[in-house]
Amino acid sequence: MAIQTLNTIKKWFKTGLKPTQNQFWDTWDSFRHKFEQIPLKDIEELETTLLTKAEKSQLEEHQNNPNAHAELFSSKENKSEKGTAGGYVPLNEFSKITHQYLDVVNNLTTGGETALLSAEQGVILQNQIDSINTLLSSDNVDLDTIQKIADVVEQIQISLSTILVNDLTTGGVTKALTAEMGKLLETSKEDKSQKGIANGYAPLNDLAKIASQYLTIINDLTTGGTASILSAEQGVILQNQINAIHKLLSSDNVDLDTLQEIVDAIEEVQISLDTILINDLTTGGATKALTAEMGKQLNQIKLTGTIATDAEMQINDTIPEDNKVVSRSKLFNWWNWIKTKAQTINAPWNFSKGLKVNDTVSSNITEMLQDMFVAQLDREDNGITKTQYGWETIKWITPDGWSTLLKPITPNQNRTLTLPNKSGTIAISNDYVKTASGTATTPALIIPNGVLTTIPQNGAIERDENGKLWTTRNGKRYSILEDDGSAILMVYNSPSILTVVVYAAINTSNSAQTIASPIGAFPNAGFFNIKMFNRITLTKNIGSVMPNIVKLEVFIQVNNGFFYRTIGGPRWNQLKIYEKNNLSIPSPSNGTTFYDSAFSEVIETSLSSWSGITLPLKTDNGSNVIVEYTDYSLTNFTNDAPLPASQASFNFVFKMTLGYADSTNASGQNVSWKITNVNKALYIEKIR
Repeated sequence: MAIQTLNTIKKWFKTGLKPTQNQFWDTWDSFRHKFEQIPLKDIEELETTLLTKAEKSQLEEHQNNPNAHAELFSSKENKSEKGTAGGYVPLNEFSKITHQYLDVVNNLTTGGETALLSAEQGVILQNQIDSINTLLSSDNVDLDTIQKIADVVEQIQISLSTILVNDLTTGGVTKALTAEMGKLLETSKEDKSQKGIANGYAPLNDLAKIASQYLTIINDLTTGGTASILSAEQGVILQNQINAIHKLLSSDNVDLDTLQEIVDAIEEVQISLDTILINDLTTGGATKALTAEMGKQLNQIKLTGTIATDAEMQINDTIPEDNKVVSRSKLFNWWNWIKTKAQTINAPWNFSKGLKVNDTVSSNITEMLQDMFVAQLDREDNGITKTQYGWETIKWITPDGWSTLLKPITPNQNRTLTLPNKSGTIAISNDYVKTASGTATTPALIIPNGVLTTIPQNGAIERDENGKLWTTRNGKRYSILEDDGSAILMVYNSPSILTVVVYAAINTSNSAQTIASPIGAFPNAGFFNIKMFNRITLTKNIGSVMPNIVKLEVFIQVNNGFFYRTIGGPRWNQLKIYEKNNLSIPSPSNGTTFYDSAFSEVIETSLSSWSGITLPLKTDNGSNVIVEYTDYSLTNFTNDAPLPASQASFNFVFKMTLGYADSTNASGQNVSWKITNVNKALYIEKIR
């Protein structure tokens, strides 16, 4: 089979076409089956793509090599050692050591047991302590202590407890990241090459050395300075003052036990309240709250009413409006009820997807689709049969998948197809026409008298105004002979020239036979004239001894029976009807000689209690011609019944024989002859 293009395959499977077996095979051969392995050569650009990839062994060696990219990491410090004993700090300037790597805290919220507080913050603390009593005054008796304020804030924070996220994995567009997580994100990696140089960093292996050489330590609470460090002694003084304040600011909520934490919590609550409330009915949101104004509107438009019952909905008469509402379940029950009732539609309904009637009892289905009408019949004893009515076609489909399509060619004139009150089988195109059997009163086919077409049409059978039948082949119109005694009918005509060749210098023969006559060619009773014309050519080659026999014989052969003369006597499959012998042999110097042989004799058939046939035997000896007629009977192969001539099939056998006195040419002297007989014509006419 051959691989075809996709466009070629599409043309085979157009609507109304019937692909051939070879076209089906070519179609499947043009695609690849899932069980077939795809050859590497059939994958486009595979080789080019693989050439750009590293070898598997190289990649595994690189992955297992502990020294891979060592040169990139050798100049870097380990980030985990930053700020630890034996680690490092930058030495670009003292203020950098103070602010970034000695954990100098310049605020009063971060805290830390190992952190250093800046001197500036000591001044701020002193000022805050002096004015703290004033800051804690309140004209609201319900919020005049830290504990009261903490209780109120704590209630608000309960609803906001899920806003803060204290990790870097949870995420969320409605969440807030804690400051602690921001502090973790602040970390970075220093370049190892800057260790111990200007603008670089120093190791932290000796903290006392850093404090004495590089840092300015303030031992009071008035000097200040954002780049200076407060002494531990001043920290003790501040701690004592803070301890006294803690008693005033004590709270049982650890998240609201400082004034700053309370203020921050109140600000967060205010911000959250600005975004939580929604003042419309379209935004929505599972984490939002609807305003009271929106609740007021909903209350004004809410539906109130009584749900109608199934009995109140399933009605056939008009009723007054009762303002009852319909639930989904009642609507579903109403639709199932309405489908069981006969309906009269007084206006067009548009079913864009079609209309389907499904008989659940018989499984018969009728569908009215967009482009066709389908009727499906499901029979237990025969399967599913379909009938489809399309725009221009009618199609019947049998249970085994075969279909019959009635599709007219686009007309250029009005046409009428009339079906008479008759029975029969008819195929319109590329098939045969079978009429109903004839009866004693009704013929099977009637071709009425008419006018012959102006231009003969091949294959046409017509009857002229006189009732004579005509047929057309190869563009020519011929009369169909009728057995009314006015014409001699030909019952057999050999369709081709038959040639028999003998080429030898020994005794030999060769034969050939015509095609068989069709059964029914010969009537059971009648006289026939058999005619034939033969041309014999004799050509001499080498040798000196001439043949003594050169003979042509013609036999009539019955293909489906036997000839016999007496019951129980011999039977013959073929009988000789013509013999031409004693052909003049040319002398060695003559070369080639031609003989023309004509034959014309009578055959008679008869039908009585047995089937009879009279055959001639014409013998042409050159100097005289003898014709003898012999009566025979025909029997079938089993010899148990007559074989009428109308049921017999005949053909003719031509045989050429060459003979020598030295039959095997043992002496090597026989002349090698080529003898050819060409039967140019053989036919049988019915005389009466």
